[in-house]
Amino acid sequence: MKQIEQLGNSLFAHLSRKEAKELKQELRSHLLVTVRELKEEGESEQEAFALAIDRFKAENKGPLTKFQLQKQFAKWLLCSAILLVLVGLFFAANLFMRDKSYGEITALMEHLGQIYLTKDDFTFEDELALQEGIQRNSTEFKVG
Repeated sequence: MKQIEQLGNSLFAHLSRKEAKELKQELRSHLLVTVRELKEEGESEQEAFALAIDRFKAENKGPLTKFQLQKQFAKWLLCSAILLVLVGLFFAANLFMRDKSYGEITALMEHLGQIYLTKDDFTFEDELALQEGIQRNSTEFKVG
């Protein structure tokens, strides 16, 4: 009986307590029927338990392996989704920062345009201030 309990614990450890309890009961009843049949065929109780468990494992190897593969795939899918979200956030932040720089450049150009339109005559100091502003923001003014 302990063998059945151990098998149930190992097979259904990943499930919730309620689901595991139901499946363990089902497993126990299935294996006890098999044990009873084997005992009727002349097997000892220990041999019947061992054979019933071996048969169960052999019959259910495919579904158990399939479940494990599904579980592994779900983990991989979750990790991929998290990675995709992080990459998306990185690119969104990058675009936001680029748009912010573009907004600053646009504001600077509008400001320079307003100065140009409002002044009739550029003085030497105005030229120096304009050159200084362009040099200060030279990385944004590069064409490439």
